[in-house]
Amino acid sequence: MTIAIVILTGWAVVLSADDPWPSSGCSSPYPYPAPIPVGVPNHMNIVVEDPNLFNPSREYYLYLPPGYNGSTPLPVVFYFPSFYVEAHTAFETTKLFWASGQQGGDFIIVIPQGLNDCNQMNCFQQGLATVSWNAYGSGFNGEGPDGPVCDPNRTKWGKYPCYSSCRAISGNDTCGSCVSASCANDTLFFESLMNEVNSNFCTDTRRLYVTGMSVGAMMGLMTAMTFADKLAGAVLAAPGVIHGWWSPPVSSIPIMDIHGRFDDIIPANITNSHLYPKFKAPYADSSFSQDGFYYMPSYNWTRDIARANRCNMTNADGWPPNGSWVPWNTSIDGWAGWQCGEAFGRCPPQYPMVRCTWDGTHELPLVGKRTSYAHQHIPPNNLTHPQKVHAFAMVAWEFLAPLYRPFRDSI
Repeated sequence: MTIAIVILTGWAVVLSADDPWPSSGCSSPYPYPAPIPVGVPNHMNIVVEDPNLFNPSREYYLYLPPGYNGSTPLPVVFYFPSFYVEAHTAFETTKLFWASGQQGGDFIIVIPQGLNDCNQMNCFQQGLATVSWNAYGSGFNGEGPDGPVCDPNRTKWGKYPCYSSCRAISGNDTCGSCVSASCANDTLFFESLMNEVNSNFCTDTRRLYVTGMSVGAMMGLMTAMTFADKLAGAVLAAPGVIHGWWSPPVSSIPIMDIHGRFDDIIPANITNSHLYPKFKAPYADSSFSQDGFYYMPSYNWTRDIARANRCNMTNADGWPPNGSWVPWNTSIDGWAGWQCGEAFGRCPPQYPMVRCTWDGTHELPLVGKRTSYAHQHIPPNNLTHPQKVHAFAMVAWEFLAPLYRPFRDSI
């Protein structure tokens, strides 16, 4: 049994768990011709056997903390950037490197690059496509399982690029009106990347985590549900599930869901829909986003996770009884109206299902405008710049650090 104390500015996390589970990279020959520098982001490539891609090479950024020595297993945090945002930019904005390197978290950071395939090289630089993620139907070239997933009037709500991978799948070189991402197999990309990182670097395979923002949080949520038997937890800022595409997790997994109270780009609930009630989705159980897409309310999919996590849901139908909200304390409580809780009653300690909110819009907490946004007024706050830019890294690692998978597998 080992006990480690991770101390960050103004807060501490106590980890009590079994010894690390070293990945194969802890004992395998070093696969690179020269050492990968520590303490800085490193641009990396991986070949993914995805038949829909013109160029099978995918990109990611890797950060090894200053304490990495190649023999001591370290946890890994994967971060999926939001729409339009490239991986190198996300490395700077998330400040996860601050929590890992400067504040002693000592974890590896992996930031995959979303795809912008246009059937030629350097698509993004040529303005031909935008980096994004194929998650929960965003890259499906057709109607969703339960019907249309967006308002078909894309002249009004905005039309997204038509990626070459989607053209290839359609067979007629066209994209449907509701395609908003590449049709590449990003789930395969993540699985390949997870395996490569574990094989090439010394990681603790009981402590692999995912995080993300916006459509990156959608990708993080989907990978957390798909690989719940391999991941130890997820912190997701403004995630969503496009109508009809939800599938519950394959097993229990800790989740922190974060949504700004004024987010109408991926609304957390129906009443947060864009200009609600002026615009409504054609489905009773979906919200209407600022770009005309239909999203499942966060309450519904977090409830399914709470069920899988065996939270204290006493009603037979799984809806929590009155008074079931259990406060979840963090080091940034009260900052810009920040508050968290277990919305479905107390969960087992290793499987929390936490929902957080704050006085923000569709942005990484707690960064963003504190003035009017669209039709809504956001209360001002007196946070300092360091508080704003470090808040996400602080609360994310604070939530993830104590979590570890209780069962070994063959990663």
